[in-house]
Amino acid sequence: MAGGAGTERSESAGGQKAGGGAQCGQTRRPKGRRRPHEAEARGQGPEAGGRTGRERRESNMIGVWVNALTVVAGGVIGTLLRGGIPEKFRLIIHHALALCVLVIGISGAIAADSMMGVIVSVVAGSAIGEWLRIEDGLDKLGAWAQRRFARGDDGFSQGFVSATLLFCVGAMAVVGSLEAGLSGKADTLLAKSALDGVSAAIFASTLGPGVILSAVPLTLYQGGIALLAGQISGFLSENVIAQMSAVGSLLIIGLGMNMFGLTKERIRVGNMLPAMVVILAYQPAAEWLARLFA
Repeated sequence: MAGGAGTERSESAGGQKAGGGAQCGQTRRPKGRRRPHEAEARGQGPEAGGRTGRERRESNMIGVWVNALTVVAGGVIGTLLRGGIPEKFRLIIHHALALCVLVIGISGAIAADSMMGVIVSVVAGSAIGEWLRIEDGLDKLGAWAQRRFARGDDGFSQGFVSATLLFCVGAMAVVGSLEAGLSGKADTLLAKSALDGVSAAIFASTLGPGVILSAVPLTLYQGGIALLAGQISGFLSENVIAQMSAVGSLLIIGLGMNMFGLTKERIRVGNMLPAMVVILAYQPAAEWLARLFA
């Protein structure tokens, strides 16, 4: 009897183990596999609505492409109108544009928080640009395009360089491109597109088709910032962007002076472009030194 009871108990225990093993077998799933509803809850299901990297890049570039297209469209319209505008009207429009460019530059430059940073950046950046001969490169590119597309148009190179600087060195170009790259929003670049389109039409009506070519460096500049926004956003604080805008405004003043012909020799504004990069290094260094010696 005792042996039978022991046998019964061992059989009962074995049955419970087998039942437990069956239950575990029913609930246990291979690692790495999720049920469909779990995958969807984690945003990995087929209806999760996630975008691929390529789709995100295309979304980030919408404002950049629209800006380039409005510059091209405005430049074409201005070039077509150019032949029908008498010389005296073209001259007064050119002078009016030069005045507007000077006002834009002055209003942005005087808003600088740290004039020392602007001075250091422009001086150092101009020396670097002169060594790299950036202006000569821009002139050669403009001259090549002039021979290719507008033979005999003396204002082609000037229109290209002037429009490129005007469209690229403003705060809206930097802020709008960062916004597009980080959040996919194109609001700022779309607003800039409307302004640049009108400006391109007016510029091209006096400076010719070189304005149209400025869409190429504009796209490279804004597109580069948008695509690299995640990597460079940490360096571009609100204060740094304000200083970049002040440096760019100073370059715009030089552009306006060139349009008026106020200096005996043309100000080589293109060689000052590295100042926009120098300020990126100067501003964080100045803030770090201020905290160090505070």
